[in-house]
Amino acid sequence: MNKLFKNYTLLARILILTSINILLFGILIMFLGYLIQKHTLIEQLHSQLVINSQEWASKINPADVEQARKEESFDDPTQTKLRLFLDQVGYNNSNIAQAYIFGVELENGRDTSIVAMPTNLTKSFNEMGMSVGSMYEQPIEVANGISSMLDSGKVTFTSFYDDIFGTWTTILYPLKDNHGDTFAYFAIDTNASSIPISLGKYISTALYVLIAFIIIFISTQYFTMKNILKNNSI
Repeated sequence: MNKLFKNYTLLARILILTSINILLFGILIMFLGYLIQKHTLIEQLHSQLVINSQEWASKINPADVEQARKEESFDDPTQTKLRLFLDQVGYNNSNIAQAYIFGVELENGRDTSIVAMPTNLTKSFNEMGMSVGSMYEQPIEVANGISSMLDSGKVTFTSFYDDIFGTWTTILYPLKDNHGDTFAYFAIDTNASSIPISLGKYISTALYVLIAFIIIFISTQYFTMKNILKNNSI
């Protein structure tokens, strides 16, 4: 009886240690899979955003943007021209929230000047008492993106950021003057909510698979080793 008890104690220890090792290995595999999945989804989203935005960005005349900066109202001639253009960006693409143009001052680390806005944003800014040239505090992720864009002089993506409407990422196109200096940027916000949703589904599915595998493994090993120990104890 003593020997049988010791055998079952040994069996329990082996199963516990084996289960812990499997769990740790499973978590490691899940984590690596999560990183790969996240990278793939982000790359796909960025590629799609570039495809959807390049043509629009190519239509912007920096001279118009420079003129728009000198105007005082969203209803002035060049402002109206740019506003109508921005209204059309992504009109038939539900993932694109809005397009707009800001300066690149980064005063106080995050403030940039309003240059040109689509109609829905001009209404919001007017209600807040803001107009062309007013300084607007950008989300920290967008400010960091502007800083990176200024350093590289190239098209830049912001990291993801959240608000009450969802998860977003923004593509920034530098607008340069005749001297090659970036004086403003054209940006498009796109809905990135599908990424955390997809990652959440991946994690839940991976957890179910891991738990099911551990249960099956423990059950199989338990009965197998129980029979072996029982036969050895006879």
